[in-house]
Amino acid sequence: MTIPGSLVFPFYYLRFRFLTISTATLLFYSALTITTYIWGVIIYKEKINFSKLVSLILGIAGLLKIFSLTIDEGNIIPALITILAGVCGGTEIVFTKKISNTYHPIQLTTVLYAVDIVINGILFIIFSRHNFVMTTNVVAWSGLLMYAVSGLLAFSFVSVGYKFLEPSVGGIIGLLEIPFSITFSIIIFKDTLTPSIIIGALLIIVAASLPNIKSFLISFDRQTFL
Repeated sequence: MTIPGSLVFPFYYLRFRFLTISTATLLFYSALTITTYIWGVIIYKEKINFSKLVSLILGIAGLLKIFSLTIDEGNIIPALITILAGVCGGTEIVFTKKISNTYHPIQLTTVLYAVDIVINGILFIIFSRHNFVMTTNVVAWSGLLMYAVSGLLAFSFVSVGYKFLEPSVGGIIGLLEIPFSITFSIIIFKDTLTPSIIIGALLIIVAASLPNIKSFLISFDRQTFL
């Protein structure tokens, strides 16, 4: 869990240096979601039924509607690195399911970030061409603090959620990060809401809901009958 989880950060950084945000986001989340499906079948013997398959198709269609894919010959390697980042992210969250019953989410998060510091510290020393700069900018530190807290909470919630969900279902639900991020960008940064974004977000919401609709209807029918 910790090694692929630690590699998400440097790969995540590289993708935005060489690819457009739209292309990088599309590749990353598509690879992450597909990875949860693959690991679900291999490790947990999960059955991919019709609704799960449709959910995957709708989820990726929603990403395609929101984000454009632009890759030229010089960006093939960064694109592959971005896909690898998604694979690492999917591997990280799926493997929490193996150990979440044994260890508390705080323990998992602490170990993950401890390994993150070690691995990324080594990579920084080997590959970085920049000096390590300790900024005194309050705004920068505030942003880093909010990023760190949200990241810690997100991973903790993921480790709890995957304890009760099948990997593919968790992966599809994770795509809801996109509609939420769009909502925050509109509220905070006054971004424009386009028809393509609305359609894409609705497709993702439907995709996240679809695997649970059947079980919800069955539960509703039983309660009505009783």
